[in-house]
Amino acid sequence: MSVVAITDQAAAQTVQDAGGIPKRVTRSKAEPESIHRELDELGDIRNTAWGADPSTNQVSVEIFDRAPADSRERIETVAAAHPGSIRIDRIRQKLRFKATELRGGNGIHLSQTDCGAGFNTKDSAGKVHKLSAGHCARRVSKGTDWLMSWNGQRIGRPDRVGLQRLPG
Repeated sequence: MSVVAITDQAAAQTVQDAGGIPKRVTRSKAEPESIHRELDELGDIRNTAWGADPSTNQVSVEIFDRAPADSRERIETVAAAHPGSIRIDRIRQKLRFKATELRGGNGIHLSQTDCGAGFNTKDSAGKVHKLSAGHCARRVSKGTDWLMSWNGQRIGRPDRVGLQRLPG
């Protein structure tokens, strides 16, 4: 059976009649999404992350130690305007990016080949890999480094055609 978030009793009956389990929430799906867009309008704020969290019916915000004080205040102002709708977690460490944080669709570069990252995956041993498009793999030779297009950071070497093992 599926659990379905509902905001009123009439919806609860509809969910039950369809064989689901209703879970009463205080906010519609649109409200956290609207708040997420409001936070997005603050611009690119270093050392922060946020997203709508359907499991809590809130927007989850993470603020890392090196987030600028004025940016934290801007986020807190948005949170104050939406009591209970935003959960702020202060992370007592520096935000660090790893090669495995490369996302699908990001530009990657190899020798004289520009390509796009596919998606992250793990093999049965738990090693992280990046799948890339087939046309990228045709130009790959072992020992050649993949780089992120936007900053030139090394992200790994191909271990076989089409499968890119990343460190970490």
